[in-house]
Amino acid sequence: LETTYTITYFHNGSENYPFPLDLHSHTFYEINIITQGKGVQFQRERLGVKRGNVFILPPDITHGYCDATDDFNIFHLLISPSFLQRYHAELNAFPGYKMLFKTLSVIPHASLKDFAFYLNPKQMTEIEKIIDSLISLNQSKYKGKEVQRNALALYLIGRLCEYVYTPIKESVKT
Repeated sequence: LETTYTITYFHNGSENYPFPLDLHSHTFYEINIITQGKGVQFQRERLGVKRGNVFILPPDITHGYCDATDDFNIFHLLISPSFLQRYHAELNAFPGYKMLFKTLSVIPHASLKDFAFYLNPKQMTEIEKIIDSLISLNQSKYKGKEVQRNALALYLIGRLCEYVYTPIKESVKT
């Protein structure tokens, strides 16, 4: 992962990616977006998840999925810490970035709910277009696809930052 910075794939209950997805952790950040179906994400507690749920998991957070419907589908964007370092200035320019990536990684005894937010149907439709572009790059033989994937990953992160930041900004106005 370190040499490529980001990796994308779907976990869809297929033979290659079956459910349940047992408890595990890793050394990279992971953005999980539920694109279809329902299931349960678990850590110390169980959290029902459905289309539109987004989880941004820092390194070393133990998590898994179970009780999935047949159509349960999770998009994963795996992000190396070096990606966040490389694009530090650009990412910090996004209002909401620190809320998603910095604050969550330092919450002691964090709950899964601390790592989650929900995309409304309009937001989900926009995010799925970005996801489709990211996934199509996996099949590309173009030598510049890693740069394109990193650019799309930055764009996706920027959109998620905006979606999580805007409701907070709006609530401060009232």
